[in-house]
This record gives sequence, C-alpha cells and structure tokens, in this order.
Amino acid sequence: MLVFLPSWLRGGLAYLLIIVCTLALAASLHLFALVKYLLPQAGWRRFFTRTLTAHAEAWNACNGLIVKVFLAMSLEFRCSEPLVRNAWYLVLSNHQTWWDAIVLYQVLCGRIPLPKGFMKKELLYLPLFGTAAALLDFPVMHRYNRSVLTAHPELAGRDLEETRRACRHFVEVPTTVFNFVEGTRKTAENYRRQQPPYHHLLKPKAGGIAFVFESMGTLLDTVLDLTIVYPDGEPSFWGFLSGRCRRVVVDLRRLETPSWIGTRSYRDDLDYRRDFQHWLRAHWAEKDRRIEAMLAETRHGVAPYDTDH
Repeated sequence: MLVFLPSWLRGGLAYLLIIVCTLALAASLHLFALVKYLLPQAGWRRFFTRTLTAHAEAWNACNGLIVKVFLAMSLEFRCSEPLVRNAWYLVLSNHQTWWDAIVLYQVLCGRIPLPKGFMKKELLYLPLFGTAAALLDFPVMHRYNRSVLTAHPELAGRDLEETRRACRHFVEVPTTVFNFVEGTRKTAENYRRQQPPYHHLLKPKAGGIAFVFESMGTLLDTVLDLTIVYPDGEPSFWGFLSGRCRRVVVDLRRLETPSWIGTRSYRDDLDYRRDFQHWLRAHWAEKDRRIEAMLAETRHGVAPYDTDH
C-alpha cells in the first residue's frame, strides 16, 4: 500500500488508473459484443455472454486492486448466508454515496452471478458506461411521474411491461438483480427534503421492487438484504479516492419474504399495494435500527447486531 504518498497524489493516481482500466475493458467489451451479435447461433451467443460477464468481473477486480494499493481501506464483509453462482438472487441495498456500487461489486462478485442493477434510462447516454451496461443486459427503468401520466395516460403500466421484458433476459442463465431501494443517494439535501422517519435512510420506493417480484417471483431463489455502513461518515467522491474513508462495513443476510409477495398486481390491486408498502417500510425501519447498532459497535466495540435476538 502506497500510504507514504500524499493523499492528493494517491487519489489522483487511483482516479487515473480507474479511468484507464475502465476505458481498456470497455473497448474490449464492445469488440466482443460486436462479434456476439454477428454470430447469432445460440452456442456462440452463450459463449460471448460469459465473455462479456468476465469483462465486468475483471473491471471489478481491477478496482479492488486499486483500492487495496492506493487507499488503505478496510472492507469488512459479514455474511452467514451460503452464496452460490448458479442461483437467481434479488439484492436490496441502501444507497449513500457514488461508491456504493463499487463496494457492492467488491463483496458480491465471484460469490454470486454478476449483479445487474436497474438503471434510469438517462444513464444509457453516459459515454461507454451506458452502452456497456446495455450490452451486459442491465435492465433499464422508464419511470413516468404523475404529471406525465396525466398528460399521457396510455403510458400507464408501461414501466411494468418494460421491467417484465428486461427480466426475460434472466431466465436462461442464473442472474443477480440488485436495487438501491431509496432510488437516490442519501445526501443531506435529499434527507432534508424528504424528512423520512429514519435516522440513516431515505424513504424506500416500493414500485420497482414490486415489479421485479411480479416478473421474477417464481424464478428467484433468494432475496438478500445488503447494508452498507461507513463508520467514518459517508465519503464524497474525492474523499473516497484520497483515502479519507478508512473503513467500510457490509452486512449481508437473507430476507424472508411473505408468501403473498409477488402474487398480485402492484399497479391494479390497491390493497396489495398498501400491504406491500407496509411490509417494505417495516423492513426499512428494522434496517435503520441495524445501521444504528452497527455504527455503535464500531464506536464502542460492542457485539455485532443480530435481528434474530
């Protein structure tokens, strides 16, 4: 670890290497993707799908090495759930910083199928990132606010249909779908604007998760709850790169879901929608208490928090 270098230099070098790694692997990924679509035979397509996934895993490995060498950060992963690479998972996570996705990939890649998160359609227009995510079959959410639906009622239900269409790609091979349930980062401004009933979380958004359960309910083997905690405070983009984030704690556990989840229409059944939101808010309140206990543990050295006790 190059901790003897000034923080600004370590941060700059880490940022530069992440960019170089991303550009190199993105260029190679796009080349293999072109060959994949030129060879429509099923056997070749499966081979190239695995090759494209290997590119994403290599990108994650490069990021992990850069973090280890330049940032001197401790990443503590707590998980008692057996994880396998030949199953279908849904991962629900809190969201605090730009770096949450990097942390999530660091702890999950290689243990379960490559995590694929639902993206806002605007992210597709980011250079390289957007097309790379699309080539890796990351599902895209087209969400419409109330004013748009009022002006164009024909769009009602289209987001669910698009979610179902995206999930059809996941039937053939084991897949992990992850969702940042709050829909946006927990910044001071977002927290002030929402005024949520939680100390460490924003309000959870139920619609996207409900649509995944409706689309993949019978296919999912396990729902996992992932909690990311930064004991030194949520780092900024540069704060993370410059090594100010000394420790990250990640807690992963199985989330037991009621048998009625995914059995009815979230959009059309008002009673089901109310019950689903109540279930998710109750889980989110428990998650908030878990984060508080994890932070207390890092400050005072108490025993790890366990919701089963």
